[in-house]
Amino acid sequence: MKIVKLSGEKLPFLSKSFDVVVCVDTLEHISETIRKQVVDEMIRVSRSWVYLAYPRGGMARVCDIILSHYYYFTHKQQLAFLNEHARYGLPKDKNIADYIRKSLQHYRQTASISHFGNTNSLLWLLMLLLGFSENSWLTTFYKILPLATPLLSKINFFPTYRSVWILKFQ
Repeated sequence: MKIVKLSGEKLPFLSKSFDVVVCVDTLEHISETIRKQVVDEMIRVSRSWVYLAYPRGGMARVCDIILSHYYYFTHKQQLAFLNEHARYGLPKDKNIADYIRKSLQHYRQTASISHFGNTNSLLWLLMLLLGFSENSWLTTFYKILPLATPLLSKINFFPTYRSVWILKFQ
């Protein structure tokens, strides 16, 4: 696999160049004015699947604010990625649904679409508070959390921090 770093609004690839296109935790770091173009390009270059995930909603925004203040309190500096969430705003599901629908129409594609929430917001907040801690006991607990992944993966009830879209082209 060759990893290429590019700007998402104008990809230098032919249509249907890739079997799978994955975009995770990216849309919240770009201006709302180009998000439609980025979604459009993902759909254009995918032959079979698009996986798209991003933080969404008011509860995710509250979590980001709490984490930002906590990180500044514990580390005496700000986290750039949380600043970008605030600067660009979190994507709205309604907008993303509209971008997907318009892109599918534009490229005359049909797809089965799954949309669901991922990771309960309060669990997400707790995990990151542990991870950002300066307390070695708390960060150790955070480091062993992956062992609980089978259990944690079931905690996707509302309110969820992240929105996930899966498109399978027909």
